[in-house]
Amino acid sequence: MGAVARHCPRRVTPNVLSLLSGLSMILSTSCCLFATLWDTPRLFLAGAALLFVALTLDCVDGMHARNTGQATPLGAIIDHCVDALTANNCIFASYCVEASLLSGDLVAVRGFVAASCCYRLAWFTAQWSEFEVGLFDPSGVTEACFSLMFGLSAAGVFGADVFDAALTPLPCRAFTAINLGMCLSSSGFTLVQIARVLVAKRAALSKVSVAPFMHMSLHCAATMLLATSPLGWARPIATHLAACMDGTVLMTKMRLTASTRTPWPVVHLDTLPFLLLALLHGALGLPLGACTLSAVLAWQALALAGLWLDTIPRLCTALGLPFLAEIHLEESPCKRKR
Repeated sequence: MGAVARHCPRRVTPNVLSLLSGLSMILSTSCCLFATLWDTPRLFLAGAALLFVALTLDCVDGMHARNTGQATPLGAIIDHCVDALTANNCIFASYCVEASLLSGDLVAVRGFVAASCCYRLAWFTAQWSEFEVGLFDPSGVTEACFSLMFGLSAAGVFGADVFDAALTPLPCRAFTAINLGMCLSSSGFTLVQIARVLVAKRAALSKVSVAPFMHMSLHCAATMLLATSPLGWARPIATHLAACMDGTVLMTKMRLTASTRTPWPVVHLDTLPFLLLALLHGALGLPLGACTLSAVLAWQALALAGLWLDTIPRLCTALGLPFLAEIHLEESPCKRKR
């Protein structure tokens, strides 16, 4: 990675590399989606290759920033907001690999949703921990991406059915064990982060913000309701995509809240349609169809784009820094390395 960073031209700014990392991750997930829709396992190999590109760029952007004196608070924010997108793309890519194995199996679907929600909550908690006490632990994101890269490669070579193999020492199939492992490891990480915050703020527990966890808990409950609803069975890929989009919005907001030290919003209008769909259809059983789900997806895409388009210009103005253009700093003002 260091060699790549050293040979990267200065005019290719760190923020450009961060955005290219996010774009590579989206293309990787798109390959996984079409591999599932077209029943073409070889596309999983393309997804694995693009995921490797995304991981490389994600590592190189920070090194390049430090090597060229372009490390800034803006770059750190963009880098970690792209990580929120990457985390949810990993979840959706994992679903694409397991889609044929989960079909019609309620227990398996619940297991996958539980694993994906635990992973989102772990990532979310790491950002919340920084917001509360300035302790940031990035552990797990890179490891999860490398595990996914291995899984995509295996699915591309042997087919997704390789994860349906029975594990002799355990009374379960391979993908069930993977989801269980994700639940346990992510939950353990979350509990450690919560404990660190409670210990650090034991003298002022009343000042600990619990609102972020309430919103993320609502998201997890809504995801489970929707995934196991009639609409979730009829349109499983679109349903899980909607859950990932909703998770991306919340996780991006938590990252922005931690970076800018601003209060967590009480109401999130951009996530409200997803919650209403889960409540009205998943909980109350109203017959909402694919058109409603498509409208929610369109709203989520616009909301996420609007979040970036609204926040980045304001950050650039407040910090006096360009977004993609080259900057010249004798010494980086970024207190925390990218």
